[in-house]
Amino acid sequence: MLSIRPATPDDVQAIVDIHITSWKAHFIPFLTPEQVTLKDLDKVHQCKVWQERLLHEEGKTRITFLAEKDYIAVGYITGRKSSLDTEAELHQIYVSPSAHRQGIGQQMFTRLVQTYDKLNKTSMFVWVMTINPAVAFYRDYLGGTLIEERLIPEGDCILKEAKYRWRLAELLS
Repeated sequence: MLSIRPATPDDVQAIVDIHITSWKAHFIPFLTPEQVTLKDLDKVHQCKVWQERLLHEEGKTRITFLAEKDYIAVGYITGRKSSLDTEAELHQIYVSPSAHRQGIGQQMFTRLVQTYDKLNKTSMFVWVMTINPAVAFYRDYLGGTLIEERLIPEGDCILKEAKYRWRLAELLS
């Protein structure tokens, strides 16, 4: 049975484990060794980052949900406030590699959309590296509309990011 609930500071280790495991599984095949080194995947540091987020940002500038299947953490999603009052950002969504293709990402996405709708947001966006296989998830599976692209320096090369947006009313109808 899958449950999706608000994350708490007690969930830091589970979130960090999901983040690092999923990140390595998805990005290492596409990035150069220098780019991988630039990503801070140190568990101790990531635990401090997430402890700070869940203690001081949660509910103010950030919303995080943890997905558990049979009481085992299998994914998380986090959203952030945008510079626009009516818009929100899907900041991160990660599902453990062992739990892929089970609809967990979709269910977490829906929970975040419902939450932002209750907070009177009308749209939500995500920035995603175009080399990330998740582009298909955002575009094809969730129906995101490509809004813009930008180039970002990343170690020894330049990567492209794409911005996808959803109108919440369309997702909830």
